Amino acid sequence: MLSKQLLEENPNEYYRQICELNQNNQNISQILNSTEYNSWYGTDLHCLFYLVGDLEPKYDCDGNECVIFYGYGHRISNELGIKILKELIIGGVDINIKDYYQETVQDKLNSIGLSTRINNTNFKKEIEKLYQN
Repeated sequence: MLSKQLLEENPNEYYRQICELNQNNQNISQILNSTEYNSWYGTDLHCLFYLVGDLEPKYDCDGNECVIFYGYGHRISNELGIKILKELIIGGVDINIKDYYQETVQDKLNSIGLSTRINNTNFKKEIEKLYQN
């Protein structure tokens, strides 16, 4: 079943499932747009944004203790991230929902924080296109 945890732990399976649900014309927008505590009350789009690319090394640890947060220890490639993004749009994800910090994914594009990722330029370009339309 689609979940933020599945996206984090097994993005290939998440992609397989969302493709199947979309192909069968299932209404999954409620799942995709749900917000949960463990992902800073973000949607699946926020979560995907937290996972695509490599975690900025300076945010990997806080002093000698590692900080554990959504996406820590996990990564999704640009290519898979873009595929999942396209399925999220087909499935009805709302790109204007704000997370706990009152930010859309567009707001997060140039912000720096705990979940900052690098090596995700192509994915970020696809996100920018969403907000241009």
